[in-house]
Amino acid sequence: ALGIPSVRDERTNIIFTGRIAPNKKQEDIIAAFAAYKRHYDANARLILVGSYDAMPRYYEQLLQYIEQLEVQDVIFTGHIPFDEILAYYHVADAFVCMSEHEGFCIPLIEAMSCRIPVVAYSATAVPDTMGDAGILLETKDAKYACDKIDKLFKDEQYRSTIIDGQMKHVDEFIKDDYEKKL
Repeated sequence: ALGIPSVRDERTNIIFTGRIAPNKKQEDIIAAFAAYKRHYDANARLILVGSYDAMPRYYEQLLQYIEQLEVQDVIFTGHIPFDEILAYYHVADAFVCMSEHEGFCIPLIEAMSCRIPVVAYSATAVPDTMGDAGILLETKDAKYACDKIDKLFKDEQYRSTIIDGQMKHVDEFIKDDYEKKL
């Protein structure tokens, strides 16, 4: 067991939660993370939370890609219970999603509700799920994505504005869902 990183270790934790699968485009998250480590924070850590058992070839390709990029500190948790997933949310500094095919993408809402700034590629249902909250990327350019991620850590006012917008969105989402059930 890798263990959940300590909040006190003062390293930047970037996460994605969801199964390891080609449509989730973890390779694009890894590319953005590699650029972020190279240009901004060599001490950062990427945590990919989710099962890779169903896609062993893709998982192996990701490991080879990490080696090719010569990037360190990429952690795959594999399948873990939900309480451990929540623990990872609570040590996360940013949530990055580069998926190209999502139905709804509940991890976006989960991350927002945990006050984690969300950076996501604008594809399929992601813009609808995010609404006006978080940071939507119109391109997958790794340097562009890592610049957006870095701004979250360097500009406290920007980070606060993003998180406040996300919390408002989560409140509206919960209210709308509740009203539909009445």
